[in-house]
Amino acid sequence: MNPEALVYSVEQSPTSSQRTVSGILDVADHLSSMPFRNRRIATTSQGNSIRSARYNNYRLLYLVEAEKVIVFAVLYSASDVEGRLGRILSKNSEQLD
Repeated sequence: MNPEALVYSVEQSPTSSQRTVSGILDVADHLSSMPFRNRRIATTSQGNSIRSARYNNYRLLYLVEAEKVIVFAVLYSASDVEGRLGRILSKNSEQLD
């Protein structure tokens, strides 16, 4: 979602936007208790699994490293998630390993 669309969404429906953000944060908070329950969608060059959790029409992409979960992207499900993940990995491969 581009920034202009996000601002429009918040202005048009602040309650719905707040509920969406709250739901996404709730999903992110619960990842620490069962981080491996979501499917692996890719692997970094160092062998770390990239996993995907869902909240309504959004996907949270995250890594599990030792005792921590790192959410590095929240994407709208209708977008080209795999293509965007490929671009994220190519631009940030060292940071994600």
